[in-house]
Amino acid sequence: MKHRAKVIDSTGYIKDEDDFVYLCDAVAFCINNASAGDHCLIVEVIRSLTDYEEYGTITSWYHSREYAL
Repeated sequence: MKHRAKVIDSTGYIKDEDDFVYLCDAVAFCINNASAGDHCLIVEVIRSLTDYEEYGTITSWYHSREYAL
C-alpha cells in the first residue's frame, strides 16, 4: 500500500502529485507544495494486476494562507 498526495488548485487542476510509502511523507509533500487556496488530498493506493489504483481518501484539507516567519 502507498499513499498518493495531490495538490489541487482552486479550478480543480492537479498542480502536483506523487506516491509515498509513509503517510508523513505524503503530508509533508502537500504542505511544501501547496499555496494559499489549494486543496491537499491524500488517498490510499493499492497495487493491482495492472497498476496502482486509488482506493480511498485518507485525509484532505484546504491550505488557507501563508505564514511569515
